[in-house]
Amino acid sequence: SMSLADLGTSFFPHFLGTWMVPNEEVNGFDPPPLATGNAATCATQAFMWNLFLYAGYGSNATLAVTYWLTVCRGFSETTLKKLTWQLFLLGIPWILGVCDAAVGMIFGFYS
Repeated sequence: SMSLADLGTSFFPHFLGTWMVPNEEVNGFDPPPLATGNAATCATQAFMWNLFLYAGYGSNATLAVTYWLTVCRGFSETTLKKLTWQLFLLGIPWILGVCDAAVGMIFGFYS
């Protein structure tokens, strides 16, 4: 979960970079180098970056919770491998990411 979130966080803003940004002049400034996108690709890049960023934050937090449950509270590995714990520990980060990214899309923060 964390590796996928980190990969997406690195891929969308850093590797794709300005490729998805609209190739047009903004406020008198020339377009960024390699800009070939449009408004939709720019909004998609922002949505995906927020999704993966907050999923990564959530994955780090659930990793800390898993450590605390195991070391401090004495939970066994068998207990944490039950479906309910797996859904909680692996699902919460992605729900957090989707909710944050959706709020930005709904309120037009990506345009």
